[in-house]
Amino acid sequence: MSGPILTLENVSKSFGGLRVVEDLSFSVRRGSRTALIGPNGAGKTTVFNLITGVYSIDAGRMLLDGADIAAMPSRQRIRHGIARNFQNIRLMPHLSALENVLIGQHCRNGGLRGVLQPVNLVPRNRWQEEARANWDASPITFARLALEIWEAIKHEDWVLAANNLKQQVRKLWDFDRAYRHPGVELGTATQIGISLGVALAHKGKGRIVVDIQPDGDLMFDAGALWVAAKYEIPMLVVMHNNRAYYNDWEHQIRMARMRGTDEAKAHIGMDLFGPEPDFAGLARAMGCYGEGPIDRPGDIRPALDRALAEVKKGRLALIDTITQHR
Repeated sequence: MSGPILTLENVSKSFGGLRVVEDLSFSVRRGSRTALIGPNGAGKTTVFNLITGVYSIDAGRMLLDGADIAAMPSRQRIRHGIARNFQNIRLMPHLSALENVLIGQHCRNGGLRGVLQPVNLVPRNRWQEEARANWDASPITFARLALEIWEAIKHEDWVLAANNLKQQVRKLWDFDRAYRHPGVELGTATQIGISLGVALAHKGKGRIVVDIQPDGDLMFDAGALWVAAKYEIPMLVVMHNNRAYYNDWEHQIRMARMRGTDEAKAHIGMDLFGPEPDFAGLARAMGCYGEGPIDRPGDIRPALDRALAEVKKGRLALIDTITQHR
């Protein structure tokens, strides 16, 4: 064996007033297997985090092949062969076991696509194929609605304000910028308000803010549409209108099964039909653009294009699409 490939010299690390690692020095020889052993709380995980760049050192030197890497970010250390796994399993639940393992090779295979493409495992390709199942179904499937919106906005600088259609949007859209999605909504009666805030934050930046808006949520705060018209907040609102407070409805079905009561009554107080709310008419009444209801899948894209043109004029535009319950 040749000389050391990795050397730590008098390395120290503190968190506040707690000194976790103090004057640590050791070397790892090239081609060797080296174990770091110690009791709980001795600082073993901290040492791994220092070596891999998760934490920065407070003092000392860290050499890789003789070069000081103390200031090198972890993404660059990976390219030089320093990598780690985690004590807790960090799986991506929407990927297969094989895809999760292959992702670890991304730095050596031209990125994630370089890892997965040769064996035809690019997840988004598979998800797009799966999304075309029941493509022409009416009411509209979540997957088709997600793809139709994506096709309309993918060449724009876009932001998703809220709602991912039960993860279909995360699977089918390309989230290539940190600002694309600020996070999930907080429950009924929060999404339209959060979306208005996101749209206001991006106003004047040339971005298309999209809110995939549940019907039940908008029922609690229809006045938010007037706020958008009043203060000229542009936003594309695509209704995820399943004519139900279906999360609660589904819960009532489960409870009826558990208690042996009549499932046919689970919809009481949970459905939104008889009469059906006219969300497009509501939008127009509040001074916004409104179109729908749309229950034929082939009508979605032309309506989206018309609405997008209105958003670019500085208006809120609402498209009322009728979707499946799940």
